This record gives sequence, structure tokens and C-alpha cells, in this order.
Amino acid sequence: MCNLYKINKMIQNGKGGEKTNKWGKVFEHETSDFEDGELISIHGDDYVYIDQGKSIAYLEQFKGEKEYIKKLKPDGMFRRLYDNYIHIIEKKHQLCLGSTDEKIGLGYHKLKQYSKRYPNANFRFSYMLNECFWNSLRYEDTYEIMSDEGIGCFYVRGENAAMRKTTLTNKEKKKEVYFPAKYKVEWGPIFEHIHARAPPLL
Repeated sequence: MCNLYKINKMIQNGKGGEKTNKWGKVFEHETSDFEDGELISIHGDDYVYIDQGKSIAYLEQFKGEKEYIKKLKPDGMFRRLYDNYIHIIEKKHQLCLGSTDEKIGLGYHKLKQYSKRYPNANFRFSYMLNECFWNSLRYEDTYEIMSDEGIGCFYVRGENAAMRKTTLTNKEKKKEVYFPAKYKVEWGPIFEHIHARAPPLL
């Protein structure tokens, strides 16, 4: 990892992989390389990582006067300790066409939601996507719009050549799908984006 980033403690061997979980949950676990409360230095700025399980409670300190029934629960987020800059990370794993592949176009809407509900924080937003499905010209215009809106998009590749297989059923038709046996995140480009999108320190 580049010297521009310093991580106090890394989780060894990752999480997840339990066959009882849905593949989306497995993806979330396998790409969760940090513990809740872990400190990361990005270009000399100190950030704290907040995981999904603690995110709702953590965001409460930034809420406005109005209470909303439905809580927003990001897959992970990095908060700069010097101010209230928070970078949201949402993870999407897909193996076939469906409703999930339409959700990434809502990134800017999600960003506005966070800003509306928690007006005392300064939010930015990025997606983490499994490359074997999302790296496609099918979504070229969506990615261009996301880039124009400052929404980050990062593909996660397989850690090695090993593959796993699952069977998808749609209208009684079965299809075997192969995808990486384990995912590995390249954090350098993500950290660069978090730094580039950070508001200037006052």
C-alpha cells in the first residue's frame, strides 16, 4: 500500500464466505477490510472508519431537527477527524440483470438524502462494485453522469484466478454463473478519490 496511507490495524483473512449468506452479503464482508473505529491517514489527514453496524448510531450526532422513520445505513463510511466531512461507501454485487443494476444511477439522490437528514455533516459518496458484472459498456452513460456528479465508482476484482459457481433461477430457467472465489479491494484509488473530493479545511 502506498506510503500516503497509514492504517493502524488490518483485519487478517477478511470476513464472510459463509455459504448460507447471500452473495451480496458475502461481497460486503469480503470487502470490509477495516474494523469499526479504525484510524486511517490519507495524505496526512486522519480519518476514522465506521462500519455498517455502527453507522446509524454514529450519524445521529449530525441529524437536523426533523426525525425520519426510515434510517439510512451505509455499508461503510470514512469521517475526517478535523471536521465533519464524511465519505459514504455503498457496495453493490450483481450476477445478472435485475433491480440492483438500476440502483447505482441513484447515487446523487442518496447523497442528497444524507445531506438532508444529517445537515451538520458534509457528505460525499462512492460505489464499490464487483467488476465481473459492472465493468460493462451497458452502464457507460450512468458512469459518465456519476462522474459529472462527483460520485466515485470503483471495481473490485477477484483476488486470484479461482472461481466459485452458483445457480440462478428465473422463471423456472436455471443458469450457472461463475464469479471470483474471493474479492480483494485496491484501496489506493479509493483513498485518492476520498482525498480529492474532500472539502478544504477551514
